[in-house]
Amino acid sequence: MRRTSYWALTQDRLSGFAAEAGFEAAEWLPPAVIGFFQPLLLASVARPAR
Repeated sequence: MRRTSYWALTQDRLSGFAAEAGFEAAEWLPPAVIGFFQPLLLASVARPAR
Protein backbone atom coordinates (compact mmCIF):
# COMPACT_ATOMS: atom_id res chain seq x y z
CA MET A 1 0.00 0.00 0.00
CA ARG A 2 1.34 3.40 -0.96
CA ARG A 3 1.15 6.17 1.62
CA THR A 4 0.92 9.84 0.72
CA SER A 5 1.82 12.74 2.98
CA TYR A 6 0.61 16.29 2.74
CA TRP A 7 1.87 19.31 4.59
CA ALA A 8 1.27 23.02 4.52
CA LEU A 9 3.41 26.07 5.13
CA THR A 10 2.31 28.92 7.33
CA GLN A 11 2.24 32.38 5.81
CA ASP A 12 5.23 33.38 7.98
CA ARG A 13 7.24 30.37 6.84
CA LEU A 14 6.46 30.91 3.16
CA SER A 15 7.25 34.63 3.49
CA GLY A 16 10.59 33.66 5.03
CA PHE A 17 11.42 31.32 2.15
CA ALA A 18 10.51 34.04 -0.34
CA ALA A 19 12.79 36.52 1.46
CA GLU A 20 15.65 34.01 1.47
CA ALA A 21 15.17 33.58 -2.28
CA GLY A 22 15.56 37.32 -2.83
CA PHE A 23 11.95 38.47 -2.93
CA GLU A 24 11.05 41.77 -1.27
CA ALA A 25 7.93 43.61 -0.14
CA ALA A 26 5.94 40.41 0.44
CA GLU A 27 2.24 41.06 0.89
CA TRP A 28 -0.55 38.58 1.54
CA LEU A 29 -3.80 39.22 -0.31
CA PRO A 30 -6.85 37.68 1.38
CA PRO A 31 -9.37 35.52 -0.49
CA ALA A 32 -12.13 38.13 -0.18
CA VAL A 33 -10.02 40.65 -2.09
CA ILE A 34 -8.73 38.42 -4.90
CA GLY A 35 -11.60 35.96 -5.34
CA PHE A 36 -9.50 32.82 -4.86
CA PHE A 37 -10.12 30.15 -2.22
CA GLN A 38 -6.75 30.69 -0.52
CA PRO A 39 -4.63 33.78 0.17
CA LEU A 40 -2.08 34.83 -2.43
CA LEU A 41 1.51 35.87 -1.73
CA LEU A 42 2.53 38.89 -3.81
CA ALA A 43 6.23 39.81 -3.80
CA SER A 44 8.81 41.38 -6.10
CA VAL A 45 12.47 41.01 -6.94
CA ALA A 46 14.70 44.03 -7.35
CA ARG A 47 16.10 44.26 -10.86
CA PRO A 48 19.83 44.79 -11.14
CA ALA A 49 21.00 48.23 -12.28
CA ARG A 50 21.81 48.49 -15.99
